[in-house]
Amino acid sequence: MQSKELNIGFIGSPSYRTYFYLKTIKNAGFTLKKTLIYNSKKTFSITNKFPKIHNLDDTEIILNEDYYQLIESFNADKTDKTSFNELAEEVSSFPTDLIIFSGKGGDILKDEILSLGKKFIHVHPGKLPQYKGSTTFYYSILNENSCTATAFFMNRDIDDGEIIQSKTYSPPSKNIECVDSLYDPLIRSDLLLNVLHSYSSKGILDSNKQVQESPQTYYVIHPVLKNIALKQTGHAPF
Repeated sequence: MQSKELNIGFIGSPSYRTYFYLKTIKNAGFTLKKTLIYNSKKTFSITNKFPKIHNLDDTEIILNEDYYQLIESFNADKTDKTSFNELAEEVSSFPTDLIIFSGKGGDILKDEILSLGKKFIHVHPGKLPQYKGSTTFYYSILNENSCTATAFFMNRDIDDGEIIQSKTYSPPSKNIECVDSLYDPLIRSDLLLNVLHSYSSKGILDSNKQVQESPQTYYVIHPVLKNIALKQTGHAPF
């Protein structure tokens, strides 16, 4: 399959989400203009009993490549800087205006980064604006027995930027052994691929301001509520 280069960049920290994003992009036959891995001294590897992650709605990914081989296949630059907000120099030199964000949890972008004229694509594991904040897919399972991922352009406020696309998914199936590290990045990467296909065909990404109807911000879910959500999907309590 001949690859197609997208005029989009990528900045991420070593994580399951970064692996799933890059693996999904590669499997689709896309390449990126530039890839940067920060916090690169962090040791990371994929640990999963099953080579294929498959959900009830046929969302799937095959984990058949070592993380370090994967990032090398993107000719990724690396820096040992540990925070996205330390990357102003690197971001300003990116050859693209669109950058996929795969940062660490808690990396909220500051004005110094946001004022550089780049648009950061973030995929949030919750329906916006109804489910802003942390671990929102658990709350969505409890409330609706489904999960929605939303792609949006980041701004100064948490989960508040213009929405690009969203998609609703079945809750995690029993064969997904770890909901946090496997299901979460699975639905995010699936929606990201939809976004990239749209960009590939149209050359632009349309977006719309959030309609602030019943917005709510959630915080890291309490272990008791998390266990209820896991039992609801047939998973053993953690």
